Amino acid sequence: MLNDGQPTVGSALSDVLAFHFDVQPCTARDLGRREFDGRFPDVTRPPVPALMELRDRLLPGGTAGSPAERADVRTAVSWLDREAFRVGVLGLRHRDPVECLVEADVWGYVKQPYASTEEKVAAVQAHLVGVPAFLRQAEEVVGATLPAGQRMHALELSRALAADLRDTVGLLAEEHPGLQAPQLDAPAEAAATACEKFAARVEMTTPEAALLGPELLQEWVRVSEGIDRTPTDLVGEAQAEVDALVAALAELVIEFGVARRRDLYDVMERPEPGQSVADCVAPMVDRLRQFWTDRDVVGVETRNPLLYRTRPRMFAAAEFGIVGPLNRPHPHHLYLPQKAAQGRHFALPTLEMLAVHETYAGHYVHTEAVFRHVDGVRNSMRLWAGFVEGWAHYAEELAIEQGLADGRPLVRAAHLLAALEAATRLLVYVSVHSRRWTFGEAVQHAAHLCDWPIPQATREVLGATADWRLSLYTFGKLRIREWRRDSAANATPARLRAFHDRLLRGGFAPLAVVRQYALESEKIEPDEGGRNAYVRDKRHEAA
Repeated sequence: MLNDGQPTVGSALSDVLAFHFDVQPCTARDLGRREFDGRFPDVTRPPVPALMELRDRLLPGGTAGSPAERADVRTAVSWLDREAFRVGVLGLRHRDPVECLVEADVWGYVKQPYASTEEKVAAVQAHLVGVPAFLRQAEEVVGATLPAGQRMHALELSRALAADLRDTVGLLAEEHPGLQAPQLDAPAEAAATACEKFAARVEMTTPEAALLGPELLQEWVRVSEGIDRTPTDLVGEAQAEVDALVAALAELVIEFGVARRRDLYDVMERPEPGQSVADCVAPMVDRLRQFWTDRDVVGVETRNPLLYRTRPRMFAAAEFGIVGPLNRPHPHHLYLPQKAAQGRHFALPTLEMLAVHETYAGHYVHTEAVFRHVDGVRNSMRLWAGFVEGWAHYAEELAIEQGLADGRPLVRAAHLLAALEAATRLLVYVSVHSRRWTFGEAVQHAAHLCDWPIPQATREVLGATADWRLSLYTFGKLRIREWRRDSAANATPARLRAFHDRLLRGGFAPLAVVRQYALESEKIEPDEGGRNAYVRDKRHEAA
């Protein structure tokens, strides 16, 4: 901390959070900050001098305090650096269309708890009233061109959001059956119309490649997640992961006598006709909780229950939703489609691996660890997919390692097929942005590796190159695997559990911050039962 009447690092962290909430009001609402209801951000990104002024105030705390306090400072600095890089280096002075549409969404209001239904309806109404003016401002800063993948995502999201906004009362009825709120009809229609106009403006743009190039790719990975790797290293490790997965799947293709890797989906068992996805997944979750309890290589204690919900607009086969501020008990939501269709995502082995990723020992376990052990910046800035998605993807691999697929090769196949798709997205991102592959070459490689039809491969390549987060499932998994290899975690099951539990207590932070926090907190001693256990710092004990 600073002395002699100077502001403390704690006050600087509070100011960074307040600044962050102004920049992303939807994040504040997700944390229960009701004063941000109906509030929209500026469509211009924060200027670099304002970001650097906050950064300078944080620097004295970089080496002071407990591991948790230092990790909070590093997380805040990482966000400020990332925003400054976007504006000062990449020249992105305005929010991109997808960011604006996220702020216009009403789903955050629907899923969050309020004191009363009337209060929630009033908050939604205030938000709907503000959407048209906000999106008009966003239209004005859309340029003549957009990155091709970003343009595609914006068009898809704006049209889906228009449908959601038009059915706001129906969305609220998902959580509040029988709700009547006619006062929302007119503002919902106006907000939906504004979304459609925004989509029309995006459609007028010309798609462009917008590639980083080797130097900026390396710097972006360092700034966004704190990991310093050359483009050659990035491509090499992504290619090695893809090659290993292809080789593992080749053995299963021979075992099951199918022609292609993707044909393994066709021999997987499906749910009964008409069976809901929740009815399939709920018993899987119960079995997984017992599986991890028996293996005891990661703590799976949970206090807040998990509820199964449906969501009209799904961007994945399953979505884990954190509900409410972290300092109050609230059930989390696992969003699932109502019916189990016959597509590959709804084969039972695939649903089981989705359950690992979303619940035990993936997002649900991680979030609950954050609820119990983290308070501050690292539970409030939920911006970094590297560890969040990397951990959940690593948990899938860990489950197979611990025997989840023993005697069930199709469960292993479901894991490997999903892992290959994720690794392919990483390989595409780093190869295209380092200019080793053209877009056309990337499409051909992706189609071959994942047995995707060319239209699907084209869409996947455009999406992956536009959104770094899609690459972070595999990138984060590789980092955790690397950290484990470099530690003594494999010496005993107890040390492996301690290693995993330290990582989970890193919070929602960049990969490098989670790693540094775990190293600084690596203090192991026998507990009363004689088993090695993680010794938390005093701040965690108080929490």
